[in-house]
Amino acid sequence: MKLKKDWSLAYFIYYICWLSYWLIGISFISAIMMSGIFFSSGTFMVLNVPVTIQSEQFSGYDDLEEGGLTVNIPTKSKALVSVKTDSANYNLGILSLYAIKFMDGLVAFLGFYFLSRVFKKVAENDPFHFKNATYLFALGWTMFAVSIISIILMLVPAPLLSNLSESSEYHIANLNLHGDFYLIGGILVVVLSYVFKEGARIHEEQKLTV
Repeated sequence: MKLKKDWSLAYFIYYICWLSYWLIGISFISAIMMSGIFFSSGTFMVLNVPVTIQSEQFSGYDDLEEGGLTVNIPTKSKALVSVKTDSANYNLGILSLYAIKFMDGLVAFLGFYFLSRVFKKVAENDPFHFKNATYLFALGWTMFAVSIISIILMLVPAPLLSNLSESSEYHIANLNLHGDFYLIGGILVVVLSYVFKEGARIHEEQKLTV
């Protein structure tokens, strides 16, 4: 890839997206290699999986009133789970966490990749190229599909994950994924792909007319 002398905002975003999906790809390959090392040694590790924690510490004190002040302390809160264990009893839970991390990484990689392709066409003064509509359509439906999977995983209790905690004071209630964000974003990107498709059709008709 050669840097352009005629810099523009579109080129800047293109380079940022290009660099981002390469960094995500490299980090993903590194994570797979590290996972292989841990698996071969009988140790399992996964970092920063978003979950909802159910805590009993504030049970009965979730609503506190003092004068005109009311404080609500929810028994459920968002948290990040990092697990490292050598117990074979947690295999299914660990594998499910790896699958979730893979899904998030895949969406990020494809998102930056498709956006880099779109902004490259924009920077080359060809924003309404038919490929741009295809890139946005693929990205939108990928986000939409992941959103459905995420919402299902968020609604279904997480028995495999609850076994990862041995504390009696809290347990993992469910995963806390980005289902809503992916759903809304996917719909908007799909709609935008149809706008680009129509723009490409009109652009082609204008060129034929000229």
